[in-house]
Amino acid sequence: MHESVNNVKRVYDAAKSLRQEARDAKPVVLVLDEFDGWFAKSEHGSSGDTDMKQIENILLEVLDGMEDYNGIITMAMTNKPKDIPKGILRRFRYVDIVGQLTTQERSDLLKMYLERSLPVHQDVAQHYLNWAEQLANAPGDVVRKVVDELHFEMVPAYIRSHPKDAAKIEHLLYQRELNHGQLTKKDGAYLTHLFEKKQIVVTPDHVKHKIDQLLLQPAIRMQINAAKSVYNEAKTLLDELAFA
Repeated sequence: MHESVNNVKRVYDAAKSLRQEARDAKPVVLVLDEFDGWFAKSEHGSSGDTDMKQIENILLEVLDGMEDYNGIITMAMTNKPKDIPKGILRRFRYVDIVGQLTTQERSDLLKMYLERSLPVHQDVAQHYLNWAEQLANAPGDVVRKVVDELHFEMVPAYIRSHPKDAAKIEHLLYQRELNHGQLTKKDGAYLTHLFEKKQIVVTPDHVKHKIDQLLLQPAIRMQINAAKSVYNEAKTLLDELAFA
């Protein structure tokens, strides 16, 4: 209690020391995750609210350049942009939305994740944009979830159907990982080739069915709606800042 303000100063003083140790030749970047938590207010008011207000005042001084923290770059991230005081937002040189995918970007992500993991039928390529539209407002981890679910469905089925082959492949990949320190793209391509030989190929029906299944899950719908809400809030704030 009541140490929060001092801790903010300690963070910036520590960054200043790093800058001085580098003889002012290198910048120091402070990455502040969950930045909205710095300004959290209690529901009924408390002495903690006073701390939060003091933190806001200290940050205003620091970001305004009133303190001698030259060469220190503050980068803050949040998924609750409405909780950041407007005065603080205006002190940042750049404010941007990160992570909002276009339809083309979702299509490209789905293609990259899928074709890197599993062999795909030649007809799959013509459906990526349609699937990306079906996944409107979905963040990248939901797009990745489509491929993960396909992988979890098809690979265990192969292992159950071909236990001896699966054991040989696992041993081979383990030896390659020991020899090279990690598995490479060549190993992934080799595994995909083996699946293809066994006629384990992802078809358009596989992908569409999996997307339909995922979009029926409440947790996935909540994740997409939450992302959409955050992006809309952020866009509104950017518009307000532009006219401030």
